[in-house]
Amino acid sequence: MFSQLFKLIHMKNLSLFLSFSMVLLMMACGTEENHITPTVESSDLVQTRNGAIQVSGVGSFDDGNCDVEEEEALFALYITGDLEGCVYTYVDEFDCYPSGTYRESGREYFVGTYDGEFGTFWMSYNYIGKFEDCEDGILVGTIFGRCQHFITNDSGTGIFEGVDGLFRFESDISSGTFEYNGHLAY
Repeated sequence: MFSQLFKLIHMKNLSLFLSFSMVLLMMACGTEENHITPTVESSDLVQTRNGAIQVSGVGSFDDGNCDVEEEEALFALYITGDLEGCVYTYVDEFDCYPSGTYRESGREYFVGTYDGEFGTFWMSYNYIGKFEDCEDGILVGTIFGRCQHFITNDSGTGIFEGVDGLFRFESDISSGTFEYNGHLAY
């Protein structure tokens, strides 16, 4: 019995070896055009190595640092960390479901600094959360919440001119804060 099993394993391994060898042989026999290595400019290498700028920090509902009335926003978050400033929020759509799930989408306007330099940019966002009660847009007892914020192309000014990127905010229920992380790409 063991000798038959050994022969089966040996035959299967031999079959895999031959299949692998045939694939290598076919790749090696391709045309010369398949073996040309593309030329990469040095500026492309720098851009590839550097990638996007990672940013993170903490935010909370504004308690007087931001001028919501001047911006005609529904509310504002004040964020600190790699970015520091005000995120003004404009809700476009929202839905409450009997399960307590809440979904919201809209636009946001960031006014603040990165690395000590001032600038602004717009974002679109999508939020989803779960609440103990969600009725007629009145939200009670946050269970969890998170959202994604996409920087709007060509909306940046100052230090953020030409910026693109994505941010994620996640609620920390116990502290009443929102941790953010994401990237800025130029």
